[in-house]
Amino acid sequence: MALRNKKVDQLYIYQQSGGTLQVGDTSKATLDDPILRNVLAFKAYGSNLLTYVTDTNAPSGQINVNIWDNKKTYLLTSIGRAARI
Repeated sequence: MALRNKKVDQLYIYQQSGGTLQVGDTSKATLDDPILRNVLAFKAYGSNLLTYVTDTNAPSGQINVNIWDNKKTYLLTSIGRAARI
């Protein structure tokens, strides 16, 4: 779990078992549909900017490091699975 845009009622909720990342609003008691799937790790920067790691569309034996910017994904690099995230 991480704060979204440094607001205590806005959260990024990470479900490690399924690799989903969702937005939750504690003031409204809501949980949005997943914004990302197959996430292995993530770091939030504000309300609509994330870096995250996934194996989706990665070359064999590697993982992708991506930026998610307001519903658009950009590949930064691919790294070997043995590398530390």
